[in-house]
Amino acid sequence: MGNNNKKRIKKKSKKKNTIKIFILFFIFMGEFFVYAGIRVECMHIKYKISKAKQIQKKLESYKKTLILEKERLGSPERIHKIATTRLNLSVPKHNQIIYMY
Repeated sequence: MGNNNKKRIKKKSKKKNTIKIFILFFIFMGEFFVYAGIRVECMHIKYKISKAKQIQKKLESYKKTLILEKERLGSPERIHKIATTRLNLSVPKHNQIIYMY
């Protein structure tokens, strides 16, 4: 009887050890997949940030171009030239000016 009890105890302890090993293995694998998922997400975020920075640089360059064009189009010299050549306007003479008080 003593021998049978020892065998049962050994079988039970082997089963418990095997179960503990499987549980540890699954915990380790779960942690590995979580870590890998976090790393992949981190890489995606870095890619999105880099893409956003490129777009920001392009937009800043475009903004500078638009500001220069606005200044060029609104320059008094250009407006005067268009008024005199295309619209046949001239500077008013003193007797053509009406003052309103």
